[in-house]
Amino acid sequence: MINVNSYERLARPLTEAAEELTISMAEALRELYLSLSRDPNRINSYRITYETKVIKAVKKWQKARQEWVRDYMPAAYQLGLKHGRAEMAALRKMGVDIPEPTENVNDMVPFIRNAAPF
Repeated sequence: MINVNSYERLARPLTEAAEELTISMAEALRELYLSLSRDPNRINSYRITYETKVIKAVKKWQKARQEWVRDYMPAAYQLGLKHGRAEMAALRKMGVDIPEPTENVNDMVPFIRNAAPF
């Protein structure tokens, strides 16, 4: 069943990964500024440390994003299709003249073919 929390639940892992990335980058930037305020002459050393932390945080986020696409995107897509079909059926039942789609996209979208049906 689709409810107000359906999409939020599916997006939670991606949202949490983005939040973790934001926090990691903010902490790295804070450490950079604090280090520079103590010893501005070591800017190159601090820059390398900062960039290393940012690269590590971004790689971690990219991995989480790829896992989300693999594990959750098919379900989110199918849920959206199911929700759209239900909305269209409700409108048709109320007498709104809405034509059927011209083509079925399920076979054209690779991750739909591999996803478990609802």
